[in-house]
Amino acid sequence: MHYFSNMTIGRKLYVTFGFVLAMVVMLFFVTFIAVRREHAAKAAATQALELAQAIDKIKFQMMQNRLYLGNYLLSGDTREIDHMNEGIHALAQRIRDTEGLAGSDQQRSRLEQVALSEQGWANEFANPLVKKRKDVDEGNATVAELQIFYLQKDSASWVKNATEYLDNVDHENSKLLDARRSSDETASSW
Repeated sequence: MHYFSNMTIGRKLYVTFGFVLAMVVMLFFVTFIAVRREHAAKAAATQALELAQAIDKIKFQMMQNRLYLGNYLLSGDTREIDHMNEGIHALAQRIRDTEGLAGSDQQRSRLEQVALSEQGWANEFANPLVKKRKDVDEGNATVAELQIFYLQKDSASWVKNATEYLDNVDHENSKLLDARRSSDETASSW
């Protein structure tokens, strides 16, 4: 207080103005950092939502491909095979696109495993069944033999493997989003 008593009014005003100006600058930086964190959190949430939607689209395409195969095996309609082959290519593209949305190396690795699993499904499950159905159409095999061949291929394991990988990606996505939220809540409380 003694320091201020010896100062002139003009000098006191300059010191007070400097103090207020320093507070405004400090508040500007704190607000700027908070806004940047908020934008980053929104971007992360948007990316997580896009990844979740992409995973759902992958799952849907996988089921579509299996439906096309099943329809072909039942009907022998070759248009269903064309749809399945288009779906296999679309699925591969969706997986590649989704890898770009992945937020971690673990997610990308799981998506690569999904791609490999689906290639295996096409090569080791779908194509042999298509061939066996063609044998039925040509009279070289019976429908009963096709059914037995289908059951031996264990269709459920193919679906289970691929969906487990996708569920892992989805779980990892949720964990990353929760960690980001927690970090943002801690920063905002500060």
